Amino acid sequence: MKVLSTLAGLVLALGLLLAILAGGYYLFRYSMDTFSMLEPQLATIIAIISLVIIIGCWIIASGLKIAKQQGISANIFEIKEALYRQLLNQWVIRIRQQKINALHDENGFCELEQLLALYSDPKVISVHMELWRLIKQKDQDEQEISMKLVKLVTEMRSDLGSSSMIFKETELAELLLRRD
Repeated sequence: MKVLSTLAGLVLALGLLLAILAGGYYLFRYSMDTFSMLEPQLATIIAIISLVIIIGCWIIASGLKIAKQQGISANIFEIKEALYRQLLNQWVIRIRQQKINALHDENGFCELEQLLALYSDPKVISVHMELWRLIKQKDQDEQEISMKLVKLVTEMRSDLGSSSMIFKETELAELLLRRD
């Protein structure tokens, strides 16, 4: 039964393709017959105008496609930037204040993680989860936590398109986790 329906679908598709090709051929032939009845000067002008219109439509369609892609990528970039800013802010506040146990208790942090799952690069998610696992451990090494936070920032910067690498990781950790 499955073979029969597949064969029928294949025959129907080939018949439809053949009908489209025949229709295109007859349309082309009709257009050429009509075009050949015109005077040569008029036929040349119409041919040039037709080519200009076709090329203009192609250029406009390409421009619209590129504009749409750039608009979408700019919108995603803004979402990622805001998300990373908020997530980094939450991590720094909690690490500075040593409120590690309250990290998942608030709805705000859960919402950030949901947005992280939707918009961010897999490397950022991976480093975020590594930092989360490290913080959940009983014996927390402050130096290791700060270096993991620096790695998270580095991946976020990379995902946002920054090509400059961080010169000294210890300086970035000090900048982020400076306690007054």
